[in-house]
Amino acid sequence: MAKLATETTLKVPEVAKQDATLASILLLDLANRILPRKMDFYSHISVAVDFVKNCQSLNTSPSGQLMFLAIRTQMIMQSLSASTPPDNDEVWWPKHTIGDKNASECHKLCMEVAALAAETYRLLKDEESVRAIGKLVRKCLDLDQKCSLWPEDLPRHLQYHRLYWHHPSSSVDYNTAEVYSGHILLYSDRWVATIWNMMRCARIVLNLSISRCLMYSSSGGQACESIASTMTGLVDDIIATVPYQLRCVGSLVGDGSLMGQWGTSVIWPLAMIVSLACVKKEQRIWIRARLKHISSRLGIGLAQLILDREQAQDLGCLLPWLEPPCSLHQVPVSGLIISNQLPRLEALLQAPGAPC
Repeated sequence: MAKLATETTLKVPEVAKQDATLASILLLDLANRILPRKMDFYSHISVAVDFVKNCQSLNTSPSGQLMFLAIRTQMIMQSLSASTPPDNDEVWWPKHTIGDKNASECHKLCMEVAALAAETYRLLKDEESVRAIGKLVRKCLDLDQKCSLWPEDLPRHLQYHRLYWHHPSSSVDYNTAEVYSGHILLYSDRWVATIWNMMRCARIVLNLSISRCLMYSSSGGQACESIASTMTGLVDDIIATVPYQLRCVGSLVGDGSLMGQWGTSVIWPLAMIVSLACVKKEQRIWIRARLKHISSRLGIGLAQLILDREQAQDLGCLLPWLEPPCSLHQVPVSGLIISNQLPRLEALLQAPGAPC
């Protein structure tokens, strides 16, 4: 009923341009995360995106600017997780910066990652795409370099503080532990933690795209080892951010009034790493336990739905880039004959005149 009422409201021009209407759409999106009835998590975000594009005056008020940033963030996370090209319309990049310029730069880099990941996903459905993939890998490597340099000049309020953490006992039950052994990362506020995790998720998607290309061409070697090392570090830092986001460590313990809101910000980063091959057994147990906590204690049903899909090995319907690529060893015989006549990816990248 609420969705139908909102759709009806959007047809009234005077009402459709009000901040309150967009706020209602965002609340519907939140409700869909708390009580998900089907796999369509993105419909409200799509409506909100259309709303923003049709309401150019949205960024003139403080509340409008906050909602603008929220929608842009949700759109990027949707594109990263669903392997769909982002809407890179100029409305998302107004002439004057909305919010923090460093966060805006993070948004732009993540949009580029989402676009490249979507292109990779499309090409890897076609066994005749090796030459195009060689060029795509170079783009991915260049963009990953830009993403890795993004933190270098951040102001103090956007940096995090690393606190080392070790459990007093070597026999830790990661089904109940609120912190994973090693370290935790502390931030100035939840928005900063969200920006950092967005960048980490973007780099994971980017490195997975490179890895899929290498798997497709049956090449890789040292490159795959480097990717695995990068992915391990990104996973470790996402895990180290969770205690802060769930407000469950020492002086970080919250009063519970905003715990659900904090919980929603950590669901997708955990969903994006729980099935990765580089995740250790103990880390996977801990991640599943945190998702269970978000579902049972914070009441966010989306976390349980992700858990169910992960344990059924069906996360590909939520995160398509987790599906294995169509490698040269998996394509039909007719495709294999064609593909075997193409040079390996490493040869493409090393040959004179290779695409750049």
